[in-house]
Amino acid sequence: MIATLLQMIILCYYTYYRALGISGHHKTEKELRELASSQEEFLEQRKIKILPLLKELKQWLAKKSLTVRDSSRTGEAISYALGQWSKIMKYIDCTQLTPDNNGAENAIRPFVVGRKNWLFSGSPKGAEASCFYYSLIEIAKQNGLNPHLYLAYIFNQVPLITDKTEWKNFCLGTVKIMFNLIY
Repeated sequence: MIATLLQMIILCYYTYYRALGISGHHKTEKELRELASSQEEFLEQRKIKILPLLKELKQWLAKKSLTVRDSSRTGEAISYALGQWSKIMKYIDCTQLTPDNNGAENAIRPFVVGRKNWLFSGSPKGAEASCFYYSLIEIAKQNGLNPHLYLAYIFNQVPLITDKTEWKNFCLGTVKIMFNLIY
């Protein structure tokens, strides 16, 4: 259901930009990443160029929410997008976030191609476990880490965690710093 709602949000997003004749959000994002000399400069430029587009999108969604039935798929998508707006806006302040999930889609493509081989995970819990491990492996690859060493580090450290506050040490940035020091 959530995937369908997200697809509807994307549809609304592209409909909005086509209706206004605005294009190139991804192109602008790519140019900003290539031209910025630092993360601070990138975020500053992103706020200048992308924030107005997001504000327009929110206004458009709010306006459309008044004319679309809430019970329709589009109405559900619009309501969901507006309800998640504070999370959407975090994109503006984080250099690691992108306007789409193409990186994740490309990362899982090898697993999707071989999915027939994994139909026999044994159970839904087995499939969940596979998903968890594949996610860890792709996170390691995406951040330039050796997946084998990364998993070994995590599996050696997790049993040592005694309370919830220690989990923050497994934020990938912290793990990457520790990993580089240890290995």
